[in-house]
Amino acid sequence: MTLNELRYIVAVASERSFGRAATRCFVSQPALSVGIQKLEEELGARLFERGKNEITMTPVGARIVEQAQKVLEEAAQIREIAQSGRNQLAGALKLGVIYTVSSGAWTSITTNNPLYNNGVPDVVNPSLVDELLGQAGVQWGVPASNNALLEGRYFDPNSWVKISDPQCATVTSLQNLNGGATARCTLQALAKVVPSTTPGAVVTARDSAGNPTQWGLIALQNPLPGVRGNLGRNVLRDLPVFRFDTSISKSFSISESKSLQFRADIQNIMNHPQPGAPSLTLNSANSANPFGQITNKAGGRTIQAPLRFGF
Repeated sequence: MTLNELRYIVAVASERSFGRAATRCFVSQPALSVGIQKLEEELGARLFERGKNEITMTPVGARIVEQAQKVLEEAAQIREIAQSGRNQLAGALKLGVIYTVSSGAWTSITTNNPLYNNGVPDVVNPSLVDELLGQAGVQWGVPASNNALLEGRYFDPNSWVKISDPQCATVTSLQNLNGGATARCTLQALAKVVPSTTPGAVVTARDSAGNPTQWGLIALQNPLPGVRGNLGRNVLRDLPVFRFDTSISKSFSISESKSLQFRADIQNIMNHPQPGAPSLTLNSANSANPFGQITNKAGGRTIQAPLRFGF
């Protein structure tokens, strides 16, 4: 039994013709017929029924042809293995992928006043607070205060603004406790910008002459002294995380005892930057800092390509 004889019976089973099978195997028809007859005699079984118009397989012939096909495929793999041993560039290329998607951890809106460590504000208008939390999302491309750079916001800067907390107006002027022209109360509140005709609207901005230019409804303010805020903690999601890392490695056999491995690790292959944490405190150190301000983003694409020599 030879591989050529197995190729002959597989070709005849596929072509259903001795003539076409001989052409496919690049031999003459008599040579193919002799090879098949020799195999049948060796196996002691008839593989094909020879009709006038068509060649059909016997039941045992069909099983033998199926096994012959597997043998030929295994023999082809032996050649591939031998060829890969001669070609050091041949072999498996390993690819690893890590895909990270996160909706963001729960976080809080804080007041950061001296009364409480990481305290939370009081809800003045519940419907506005629901609107605020529902609109949370990164917006990039907002001009910074110096107009030289672009930065991000976690809330629409045209809809939500910080103003002086109304409680500051209740500080007595006796003994100049309120500071007079220079206010000593620096507490701030958060307001939703609304038309000037909206009931309950307060002035949120003035021009250089002191004329009102913007109005809003207060949504959040500082709790009264000795009272904890009622907003609660962990009321909104922090920034989501999107990251796609991958690695590619390949090993080359130099000799029986020596090998070379190349590996490339690519972090953040999509070059998707991760914005920094937004400012979620009413009373920031700089009162001019907008609520939800995002001043930076980081996490560009990085590539490392180590080469390892084993011996």
